[in-house]
Amino acid sequence: MTYETLENELKKIGFKLEQTAYDYYIKNKKNVIIACIDDNYRYLYTLYAEDFTKLQPKIQKRLFELIIQIVKTPIKNRVEQKYLLKHKFLFESLTYLNYNSRLNKLILADKYQTDYCQTKFTKDEIENLKKKFNTKFEDFELLKSN
Repeated sequence: MTYETLENELKKIGFKLEQTAYDYYIKNKKNVIIACIDDNYRYLYTLYAEDFTKLQPKIQKRLFELIIQIVKTPIKNRVEQKYLLKHKFLFESLTYLNYNSRLNKLILADKYQTDYCQTKFTKDEIENLKKKFNTKFEDFELLKSN
């Protein structure tokens, strides 16, 4: 399971996922931490019993299943691989594909991501951009992002 999948599943039951420097917090709608997933050690998590026990049994069960699923996943597999798209034939510094969400446009710029310019994409996101902008990105090479 990836953190992205976990986040989507948590939203369905009224929770959110918040990343910190070393952990991921699972919080309720009131921003109370219900659980903590360690991002450095597999199988390590903290469940805050006082708040967890206040949840409905059905929600407790689903939340616990999700926590176990993510902590069983090897650390390196919890984050989906992202890629940069670099133009093959341009040799300037502004050769990376950026999706500007504010303008809803693709642009060439540097490789640094900002609030409005996405530069790192999953393979699914790349496929969606191809469809949305009716392009194949044939002049771009796929580079693994760190």
